[in-house]
Amino acid sequence: REHVKRDWKPYVCIAEDCAKLHPVPSFAGSRQWERHMRKTHSARWSRTIYKQPTWICDIDSKPPAGHIKTLRFATELEFLEHIQESHGPFTSQQLQTMAHQSIVFLNRAEDICPFCCFLIEDDSS
Repeated sequence: REHVKRDWKPYVCIAEDCAKLHPVPSFAGSRQWERHMRKTHSARWSRTIYKQPTWICDIDSKPPAGHIKTLRFATELEFLEHIQESHGPFTSQQLQTMAHQSIVFLNRAEDICPFCCFLIEDDSS
């Protein structure tokens, strides 16, 4: 069984940087893999790999033209619909420029799994 792990190295780096390498770094054991993830990609690797895009609307005018707090959108379409409905009208070129300028890539929250992006629930209770 151990020779299979050594031969096949089933623990593969999942970070974007390493995914571009040929061959992709792989490891015989989970400790080696975890050491690589922490050393090569930082101790916070689970929050920083494959960041999801977020579109931010921080138009600071007061309602009805604006909103009091910054709004975040998970898709460009949601962002563009909000901009057009709440702050428009805008041309398609203006909308595309706003979408390009408003996209950010935020670190994942500590309680979000980097593999499936679901909430990690605390089992300690």
